[in-house]
Amino acid sequence: MNIDIESDDITAVITVCQSRLDASVAVSFRSEISRLVGSGHREVILDLQQVRFIDSSILGAMVYGYKQLNANGGSFVFCGVNGAVLDLLKLTRLDSVFPCYASVEQARCSNRAA
Repeated sequence: MNIDIESDDITAVITVCQSRLDASVAVSFRSEISRLVGSGHREVILDLQQVRFIDSSILGAMVYGYKQLNANGGSFVFCGVNGAVLDLLKLTRLDSVFPCYASVEQARCSNRAA
C-alpha cells in the first residue's frame, strides 16, 4: 500500500498515494490503523484525494478504524473524497458516519473545535 503518514502525539494524517484501495491492501490498511491507535493517536485524518476506487473490503477496514478510534474517544475523518468514492459512501450511508472535509487543514480545524 502506498501511503504517507504525518503525525504528532495525537493526530495522524494518512495520505493515500494510489488511485485504488481494494482487497489486496485491506489487511495492511487495517493493520496501519491498529498501529496508529495502539501508539496513542486519537485523531486520524484519511486523505483520499488521489483515490478513485474503493471496494467493500476497504469499507470494512474503514468501519473497523472508526470503531477502534471511537472506543478510545477518538475521531476518524476523511478529506478529499470525490467521484466514485463519494458516491459509494453516500450509497452505503457511510457519509453520515465519517465526516468528510475538502482538505486536511479543514479536517484538522474541525478536530480542534470538537
